[in-house]
Amino acid sequence: MAMANQLASQITFMLEAGDFDGADPLLSAFFARLEGDLAQMPDGRDRSAFLQDALGWMYRWLSLSRVMRSHLNEQIRLSVRETSYGAAFRHSSTVEFTA
Repeated sequence: MAMANQLASQITFMLEAGDFDGADPLLSAFFARLEGDLAQMPDGRDRSAFLQDALGWMYRWLSLSRVMRSHLNEQIRLSVRETSYGAAFRHSSTVEFTA
């Protein structure tokens, strides 16, 4: 589990930094390592503890991803609003009525 914990720490660091592209290959390596380690564990109790630990990491990553998604959505919302107000101001037109 030491290798899986090291990968989990690296994944957490990447997600906290917002580097989802960097975390993606690490997630693949983590799950491959998890499968390999589980296949070598004969005792059900050890497997249960191992899976509980892995599940804890996954819940943490889900939480981090949700927080990051929320922040990114807010940045996009503010950017769109600023852009649309700026575009409306720059492209304002006037209409002249004549009688």
